[in-house]
Amino acid sequence: MTESISSIVGPVKTLGGIAREWFNLAYRKAKKELEESTERQQFEKIYTPLRIMLLDIHITTAQSIRYPYFSWRCRRAIKCLMNGHYNKAFYALFDKGKSERSGEAEYGGIFSLESVKKVLTKNPHLVPPLFDGFVPASGSGFLRNRQTG
Repeated sequence: MTESISSIVGPVKTLGGIAREWFNLAYRKAKKELEESTERQQFEKIYTPLRIMLLDIHITTAQSIRYPYFSWRCRRAIKCLMNGHYNKAFYALFDKGKSERSGEAEYGGIFSLESVKKVLTKNPHLVPPLFDGFVPASGSGFLRNRQTG
C-alpha cells in the first residue's frame, strides 16, 4: 500500500514542480516584455521629459485695493459731504474700493522648439507620428518624412 502511494506522490510532485517552473518562466517573460515595450519606453523617454518641460505653470491671482487706509476713505467721504452727496459719503467711508480678483497663468522657464527637438532626437526610433517633422533623419539635414499606408 505504501508502495502504491509513493508511486502516485512522486509523479504528482514532479508535475507540480514543472507547472510551477512554467508559471515562473511565463511570468518573467511577460514582465520583461512589459518593461521593454515601445509604449513604455516612449512614455519614459519622450512624453515624461516633454511634460516636465512644457507644464511648468504657475497660477497668479491678484486683487487691488484703492483705499486701504481709513484716513484715505475719510478724505473721500468728506469730499462727498462737501458736494452734498450724504448717502455716497457714508458708502465711501466703508468702501475700500476692492477690484475684482483676476488671475493669470505664468509659464516658467524658457520655452523653445530647440529644447523639444533635443528631447526628440535623443531617441528618434521612439518618436510617434504625432511629432513628424521635428526629428531630422539620421545622417542628413532633411526632416524625416514617414510613409503611412
